[in-house]
Amino acid sequence: MTRAVNTALAGSGGVLQVVQTVKSDTFSTTGTSFVEITGLTVSITPVSTSSKILVNVAILGGETSDSFPAMRLLRNGTAVVLGDSIPPGQQATFGYVNTGADARDQYLLTTANYTYLDSPASVSAVTYSVQVRPMGTASRTFYLNRPQTIGDVNQFTATSTITVMEIAG
Repeated sequence: MTRAVNTALAGSGGVLQVVQTVKSDTFSTTGTSFVEITGLTVSITPVSTSSKILVNVAILGGETSDSFPAMRLLRNGTAVVLGDSIPPGQQATFGYVNTGADARDQYLLTTANYTYLDSPASVSAVTYSVQVRPMGTASRTFYLNRPQTIGDVNQFTATSTITVMEIAG
C-alpha cells in the first residue's frame, strides 16, 4: 500500500508516503548463516535526497529449542546498521534469545520489533529487507509466522511486516 502526500504541504518532518509489506505465509531456514527472509521486502522511492526513511519491522518467530535468532536490516542488500563487533560474536541489527531448552520451546512464538530512521540520500528506489541467522554455533531452525510445532488449537500462525515512511527533510 502506498499513500502519497503533497510535498509542498508536508513541511519538514511531515510524512510524505507510507509503504508496507505484510508477509502472511511461512518461511523457515536451518543453519548457522544469515539468510534473507523471502517475501519480507519493501521498496520506496523518496521524493527528495534530504528525506529520511522511518523503517518499522515486526517479526513473529518460532524456533527449535535453545536458539539465538539474530537479524540484520538491509538496504539494497547491504546491512544498514549493526551492533559493535565483539569477537567471537556476530554483528546483527536486532534479534531475540530463547534459551529454555525445554520441550515446550517447539510451541513458542516470539515477537521481534525494530525501528530505525535511515538517511538513504537518494531519489531512486530503496529496498529494505531482513536477514535471519537461527544460531551461530549449532544448526537450528528458525520459523517465520509459526511455531515449530502446531499440535493443537492453542498454537497459531501470524504475520510479519515491514513498514516504511518517508519523512520530509
